[in-house]
Amino acid sequence: MHRRLTTLGMTATVLLTVGTLSSCSADAPAEPSANGAADAPAEPSESGAADSFAAIEDAARDEGQVTIYTSLGNEQVRNDLVATFTEQYPEITVNMIRLDSGPLTARVASEMEASSPTADVMQLVDNILYDQEPEWFRELTPENVPNLESWPDRFIAANGTYVHQQANEFIISYNSDQVSDVPDSWEALADSPEVGQAIMANPNSSASFMGWAMFIRDELGDETLEKFGGNVGGLFESSATAAQQVAAGEVPIVFPAVRELTSAAVAQGAPVERITTTPTIGTSHIWALPESEGGSPNAALVWMNFMLSKDAAAITCLKGDNMPVAYDDIPDCPIVGDDLALVADYYPDLTDAVRQEINGLLGL
Repeated sequence: MHRRLTTLGMTATVLLTVGTLSSCSADAPAEPSANGAADAPAEPSESGAADSFAAIEDAARDEGQVTIYTSLGNEQVRNDLVATFTEQYPEITVNMIRLDSGPLTARVASEMEASSPTADVMQLVDNILYDQEPEWFRELTPENVPNLESWPDRFIAANGTYVHQQANEFIISYNSDQVSDVPDSWEALADSPEVGQAIMANPNSSASFMGWAMFIRDELGDETLEKFGGNVGGLFESSATAAQQVAAGEVPIVFPAVRELTSAAVAQGAPVERITTTPTIGTSHIWALPESEGGSPNAALVWMNFMLSKDAAAITCLKGDNMPVAYDDIPDCPIVGDDLALVADYYPDLTDAVRQEINGLLGL
């Protein structure tokens, strides 16, 4: 039986710069406005962030920009998020920098260790850095992020420093022009001749891939990992690159794949098929605000509140390719259920010894 998520406490660069917009706020203290903001007047605090969301919005407009680090792989999602935010806050320019999760984590860690963070907001697919260095990140509360008020407790860090916004199942992705008979379970794939045509994620390239390997071991035993290690055709380091390769027919099968990274190829008619496997595990998009003496602390809070809005959930859902953790009434968007394991379930046990054991089973 896989573990339940109990306590969350947890390659190209793309730069999007877009002029952003303002929301309307009244002086009522509690009710959300049309964009999900709670309106109330207040004064800025010593940290530079204002004390009510109405004041936060005003201060964010004065700051005029926000810099976001993200591992979101779907370009259309990134563009749509920025465009929708811009419709609400046209005075704020959004600078969005995209990297794969592993390099992005390393970049953030390097900047924070040097006390020179560039990002006002960041998003990763694992919460290891957030949990290891909680002092690097700001506390989020319903007062400074009003949409947090209705967020499920399961998806808020216990110390309030990060939030899971949506989840994404790991799948098997394959090119139907190259192969047609692909098993629909991890165990069957490990035993199948098709696995020799597949490339598998290198668990050392990302904590989320190592979490997947831990899940396989937990659910299906050491022997399944040993079969993957002995039979798989090769390894990949980047989910985005692997998705492009399977769409182009350069490799027949990719696993564990990220569904949203194949969405554009499927929409364009590429011969890409996707299988939701059993047992099922997924990643989540986890947002946090780095501590900084400079930057745009108020614009960061406004962006975070937007990311917890129904508008953002509908955009990141991709008509079911991702699953919101809140808002159960978005068309074609199934909400995350209790039966979905998340790689975050496994990170507390992800020690160096466990990494070595998994690498040994895979022959790495």
